[in-house]
Amino acid sequence: MPSILESFSSLIARRETGSICSIQDDAGSEAFAEYKYNPEDIVWYCISRMAWPDKQDFIEKMGAELNLLSPLTWNILSVYPGSISGKQFLKIRQIISENSSKERNPQHQMIFARDNALTLELFTSLKIKDSKVFEKFIDSYPKVRNVLSRQEGLYVSLDKYIEHLVNHTSKQGFIEVKLSEWSLIEIVRQILVLTRTALKKRKKGLRAMFTAPPVQHLYLHPANYLVPKSWLTSDVKDWASWRTIVKKNKVKLSPLFQRLDDKRYFPVSNLWDFRAILFMGNYELPLVIGYSMLLIKLLSRSFEWPPTANKIVFIDQLFSQAHRILETESLSSNSRILLSAIFSKNKVDIFYNDVIELSDNANIHGLTDFISRLVNIQSALADQQMNLKDHQPRQLIYINLDDLEGPKDEFFKRI
Repeated sequence: MPSILESFSSLIARRETGSICSIQDDAGSEAFAEYKYNPEDIVWYCISRMAWPDKQDFIEKMGAELNLLSPLTWNILSVYPGSISGKQFLKIRQIISENSSKERNPQHQMIFARDNALTLELFTSLKIKDSKVFEKFIDSYPKVRNVLSRQEGLYVSLDKYIEHLVNHTSKQGFIEVKLSEWSLIEIVRQILVLTRTALKKRKKGLRAMFTAPPVQHLYLHPANYLVPKSWLTSDVKDWASWRTIVKKNKVKLSPLFQRLDDKRYFPVSNLWDFRAILFMGNYELPLVIGYSMLLIKLLSRSFEWPPTANKIVFIDQLFSQAHRILETESLSSNSRILLSAIFSKNKVDIFYNDVIELSDNANIHGLTDFISRLVNIQSALADQQMNLKDHQPRQLIYINLDDLEGPKDEFFKRI
């Protein structure tokens, strides 16, 4: 790590002279021999070679040297939005302002020009690191402001809910019931039911065929989902009481005008950050993929993302991360096989195919199919729930070796 920083600093110092330079990679080969460098290319190259833990520190140190007029810079900064300093954000706002008179800001500059998941991460950090810059610009991002100013009343956002549970149960030698596979699936199931109900309220008839649903229904981010605070405060004595609590006190969606978008929940490379899907094909399939990704994040108890500035590499690492979670977490066979099929890396033709193929006889056409499969998985998990002598609820994990080793067609026929 230090050698890369020293090499980069040397390159920056020689930038004004237009010197031809080179940088040594880990194997000692000349990565930029006979190349007229610019800092953005060098940083892009370096972060692609670094281990994950080193990237954030490198971007923090070198980010101030990058040219904000370069689209590559904005991609690099989006890897760790929380690392952007107040001073650097002032420059970003200046660039955005200088382009505001144009019909539309360049797409790369729009990353931090509007409310979204990245600006939420940015302002969450600025609120602590530079309160003056935070106060100066927070009103320009009303959705982010609303999320950060929420008062904990009867509900808490999903990300805060998971964070609280993880912090208070990390030393336990068993999985907290509220973080169990059944409970996390229940969160996603309740969100899916609410979303499906909202979509059904659209106008019916011929006109509806050419009318897209409100784009906010395709916005996925944990801050968009509110979990009853009673889920946190309740003392769970057994599985029956816990199921009663989550049935009587349900998750709810935040208002449409407050919802944040996070394109990272829709890892389809040729459509990433585009909304053409609203007008062509089956618009429920992106939601199935997105909520599958949300479930993966919940099962891992973390909302961290692969730190890379390259879209294709990001999506590739995201799928690899998903499979790693499925292999390492304590999950039932049912969940593992279903999610593995959805994240199989097979091409998902959302424009011309209205189905996610699981097998010849079992497919997902939309939210209803997905909800049905999650309910079946929960039922299998419920059959393996038990209470110990001290009345503490525990979940036995169902693993069927025949399902894992045999043909998936037979498995999907059963679920």
